[in-house]
Amino acid sequence: MSETHDRHARLAEMDTRELELGAVANLSPQTRRTYAALWRAHVHPRLGAEDLRSLQPLAIASFRRELTDAGVPPDSVRATLVLLQSVFGGPGADPIAGSPADETDGDDVPKPFEPREIERLRAALSTRDAVIVSLLAYAGLRPGEVLALRWSDVGHGKIRVDGHRQTVRRGTSVQGVREVRLFRALATDLAAWKTRAGVASDDELVIPGPEGGAWNDAAWSEWRRLRFFPAAEAAGFPQGTRPYDLRHTFVWLLLREGSSVVDLARETGYSPLTALRLYRGLAERADTAGHRLAPEAIAVARAA
Repeated sequence: MSETHDRHARLAEMDTRELELGAVANLSPQTRRTYAALWRAHVHPRLGAEDLRSLQPLAIASFRRELTDAGVPPDSVRATLVLLQSVFGGPGADPIAGSPADETDGDDVPKPFEPREIERLRAALSTRDAVIVSLLAYAGLRPGEVLALRWSDVGHGKIRVDGHRQTVRRGTSVQGVREVRLFRALATDLAAWKTRAGVASDDELVIPGPEGGAWNDAAWSEWRRLRFFPAAEAAGFPQGTRPYDLRHTFVWLLLREGSSVVDLARETGYSPLTALRLYRGLAERADTAGHRLAPEAIAVARAA
């Protein structure tokens, strides 16, 4: 049996479990079944005999045109391309970058803040509140994830985010478990805060509520009104900036490092399709902005 035939047979046998790579690990069973159906309907018939990891951008662009010409709905085309990217599995082998779904309109591209802006905001806040900002901007946590974070979740070089524990749900749409890289600057912030707070147990919340326990919606709303919004205005942030908006900075830092949409989805807790829809335009801006390591960018901002 030829190598091509072997590869074709292996691809034909791929099912939902084999497609559960890092890109789709956080998806619901229904979404995974949808991706498996897309694979059988569109990828395997057209690319089943190809070595997917050796495909070039022009081949992917041709594949996309073929789907469109065949009358495949745009959403299905987009989802199929995201599925392909999960198979490539990394920024070094990302032939879909630059050819997938329809572009997001420029006005809809999320506005990330540069580290220098984040550092101005942190300087206008207390130590505890500055740590909240760091977790939002430098780890991409949602507000509810920040307030549910415990010291036992903070490890060496990573943060474990458990969405199931959240008590404040604003701006939160994912309740899975994921790991997020821990940049050196954020690790320094957390270590200093842990010492200052006199933490006695790793079971304690990293950011306790106003009464020392868990936060609720009312307490979070009050923090936004009395702490965050005045500090954001003083730091020159656009009117209407929310704590949740700082999350886009983390995405920007990852994209500037060369992360793929698959990597982005894994670290933000989005599905690959959602990550592509939200950050396609931002990824293109990152391509023109040039490569830069996130720790370096934060360190320069702090030194300034």
